[in-house]
Amino acid sequence: MGIMKEVRLAELLSAINDKETKIIDVRPIDAYNGWKLMTEARGGHIKGTKSLPAKWTNFMDWIEIVNSKGMSHHHRIVVYGYDKTKTEKVADRFFNVGYNDVKVYNHFIDEWSSNPENHL
Repeated sequence: MGIMKEVRLAELLSAINDKETKIIDVRPIDAYNGWKLMTEARGGHIKGTKSLPAKWTNFMDWIEIVNSKGMSHHHRIVVYGYDKTKTEKVADRFFNVGYNDVKVYNHFIDEWSSNPENHL
């Protein structure tokens, strides 16, 4: 795993409405659906994201799951979750299957969910 490029809040906010960017939530599905499983102030997911839990990277058909969610190699990918290690593992998996523009957002709990102005 190499050094992952990280997006900051302003870049993430502009990516939400960019049709060429796919934002991936690698937390458990329960967290995506609104359950507060860690220390987040509010439950839910970032508007427009796709759920792709980190544990799914172990599935043999992972790339088919990715494709079924409307992602292709020309998209920019932003991966976020609870745990930096899992977030970077999923980002690395995207690199390994040929995605070239992959970044991570590691501030969901402390920056995103804590601010009520950020939509969930």
